[in-house]
Amino acid sequence: MFLAASAAKNNIHVIWRLRPPNNNKLYSVHMAYAQSSLLLESIRLEDGQLPLLDYHQARVDRSRARLGWRSPLSLAALLREQPLPQQGLYKLRITYGREPEQISWLPYVPRPLRRLRLLPADGLDYALKWADRRALEWCFAQRGDCDDVLLLRQGLLTDTTYANVALYDGQQWWSPEQPLLEGVRRDYLLASGRLQLADLRAADLPAFRCLRVFNAMIDLSEAEDVFFD
Repeated sequence: MFLAASAAKNNIHVIWRLRPPNNNKLYSVHMAYAQSSLLLESIRLEDGQLPLLDYHQARVDRSRARLGWRSPLSLAALLREQPLPQQGLYKLRITYGREPEQISWLPYVPRPLRRLRLLPADGLDYALKWADRRALEWCFAQRGDCDDVLLLRQGLLTDTTYANVALYDGQQWWSPEQPLLEGVRRDYLLASGRLQLADLRAADLPAFRCLRVFNAMIDLSEAEDVFFD
């Protein structure tokens, strides 16, 4: 199934088409990571500020505890040692295992999002933010002439390959109860009361006015609307 969009002025209208994908290949790229694999944090750096750093630290702490890595890793202490840019918007990338591995940053330009393809992904596990994204890259390659895929597990909406999603019903923003990854901005939006959770299925999409994607780099208020016909 596709969310096939055509731009009309500033709106993006969506037409539905059914095309069952071959799901067998997905199981061949099922993520099964060893504990030696590196984890990743992608952090928004804007004019020298790191607005969601506390949420990134909380995720790092949860991930390390889950993997049995007892030694602490302070992102704030690590970044104080770096000559970070003080002007502009950057994507700051930290890879780490038991110890920090690499820190890098690049100017950030949001990728356009006009069309999403619905893709079943029952075999996909990305509960931790692994630096190895090969399974997600395989899913992304199935987008056809769309810009990304919206992944389904057990029939429930989850995420795109790089962002959580939210759906607007005219009064409230709703996000999947069971995402692939509990993103840091998702945590922030839930804590601030701007987002509610529910189990959402593809059949529920027409009941909503629009869809937005968001992640550490893209706030919900900055994302483009996707409107449904």
